[in-house]
Amino acid sequence: LPEPERAKRVPEAKRLFAETLKLAEDEKVFGAEIELLAQSGQLAAQSGDYVEAEHAFTRAASVAGIAGLKGLEADNELRLANLYLQMRQPQKAAASIEQGMREIDGAEEAYDLPSFIAAEADTQAALGKIRAADALYGRATTLVEGLLVNAPSSQLKSSMISAFSRIYVAHFRLAWDKERNAVKAFQIIESARGRVLLDTIRNGKS
Repeated sequence: LPEPERAKRVPEAKRLFAETLKLAEDEKVFGAEIELLAQSGQLAAQSGDYVEAEHAFTRAASVAGIAGLKGLEADNELRLANLYLQMRQPQKAAASIEQGMREIDGAEEAYDLPSFIAAEADTQAALGKIRAADALYGRATTLVEGLLVNAPSSQLKSSMISAFSRIYVAHFRLAWDKERNAVKAFQIIESARGRVLLDTIRNGKS
C-alpha cells in the first residue's frame, strides 16, 4: 500500500503476524515459524523499530538452528548483519556474518556466499578497513560471475544479477567516497555495464 495508508495498517499486520506465528509454534511448523519471524523483522525494520527487528531475526535464526535448517539460519544471520549495519554496529554485524558463513554448507547454499562476502565488505568499510573491503567486493563480484555461468534457472540467474548489481554499486561508492579514486570508480561502472550487456546478449540467444 502507498503511504500514508501503509503506515496505518502496520498494527493490523503485526496482529496478523502474531496470530499466525502462534499457530505455527503450536503446530511445530518450523519453516512457517521462521518465515513469519523473518517477515515480522523486515516489517519492524522498515518501520524503524530496530529493537523488534533484531529480536525477530534472532528468534528466526535460533528456531532454524534448533530445526537443523542451516540455510534458513544463515539467511537470518545475514538479515541481522544488514540490520546491525543500519544501526551502525559493525562489530555485531561482523559476528553475525561469521556465524552465518559457518552455516553455509553445500552447493545450494553456495549461491548465498556472495551476499555474505558483500555484507562482510560493507562491515569492513564501516570499520574503516578500506583495503580489506575493496578486496572483498572484488571477491564477491568474481563469485557472482562464476555462479551466473552455471545458474540452473532463469529465476536464480535474475536473483544473482540483482545481487551482482548491489555489489557493484557498493564497490563504486567505496572507490568514489572512501578511496577518492575516480578512475577506479568509473572502471567499476564500465565493467558492470559490460556484464549487463553480456547477459542481455546471452539471454537473447537462449
